[in-house]
Amino acid sequence: MINNQYIKKKYVYNMVIFVLGIILLCVGVGMIATGTGADKKSLDQGIYFGEAYVNEMVTSENIKNNPFVAYADITNEPIEFAYNSYDHYAFIYDETDIFIMRGSESNMAEISNKLKREGKFRVIGEVREIDPEVMDMAFETYQEIGLEDPMDRDAFDDYFRSAAIYQGYSTSGAAGTEMLGVFALIVAFFLFVRGIPGFISFGIKMKKIPENVRESIAAELEDPRTVFIKRGKIFLTPNYLVYADRFFDAIPYSEMTWVYKYIYRINFIPAFTCMYIYTKNYGRRMVSMLSASDKVVKEVCEHIYTHNPEVRFGYSRELQNYFNNLNRQQKRSA
Repeated sequence: MINNQYIKKKYVYNMVIFVLGIILLCVGVGMIATGTGADKKSLDQGIYFGEAYVNEMVTSENIKNNPFVAYADITNEPIEFAYNSYDHYAFIYDETDIFIMRGSESNMAEISNKLKREGKFRVIGEVREIDPEVMDMAFETYQEIGLEDPMDRDAFDDYFRSAAIYQGYSTSGAAGTEMLGVFALIVAFFLFVRGIPGFISFGIKMKKIPENVRESIAAELEDPRTVFIKRGKIFLTPNYLVYADRFFDAIPYSEMTWVYKYIYRINFIPAFTCMYIYTKNYGRRMVSMLSASDKVVKEVCEHIYTHNPEVRFGYSRELQNYFNNLNRQQKRSA
């Protein structure tokens, strides 16, 4: 580690970001696994839907305050009567009762395919209330089925009680747990993206720098001639350009050959500015400056020029071809 207070703070900051990413990754995976397990347990403990009706569990108040899981074993294709972009509604029936189910398009396809293969399917999920408009469409379809002794609207409403099995769905707390787990994974991903470069450069690459060079850089960082550009997180020491923010790099001026500014864009919108610095071994180093202005870039380039007037500045196709040719020549001669 380079013995400098600012470098040490950046090292700690990047390590904290990386460790938080690992912690949130573990938490996210654990929450998703817990939610999935709770969801499966809840579905495994369902009650037969017909029995729920008999036990007076299917009431508006009970469905809202005490949600429960119910099932029905069917052997016939569901009779769909309504659908929108998200849900399909259908009548399902077993040997003794007829019920209403709600499910996605993929749910309906799964039911149909399994009935064709195995001749039976267990519809299971949390019991949910149905909107009045959906119940109107349900009654219209019910009238068209052609039953011998159909129910009138009052009897129909009393029988179904605006309730349906929501196939595969349970709010035993599992859904909320799984969503929090997904959120934790998303945050962990961004922390990894932010922290991994710092972990590698501060924690690994810096250790590969010879000790005498680290001592020299540390001494120059304290040199009164050193200029610190806050907006770029760049130290311009007498012999090095030192970058310490998302990652660490120390590039001797004497090794630089070509420097130019590059603006990263996302969907054509400028995201951040960086400087590409080519060195004598034809390697390319990047210095990222999220909010740096042209004035900051110009100041950095002027300092580099002061210490190494042979450096080329600015991008052009001619310079790109020139350095590409030099790179190819070096590889051929190696």
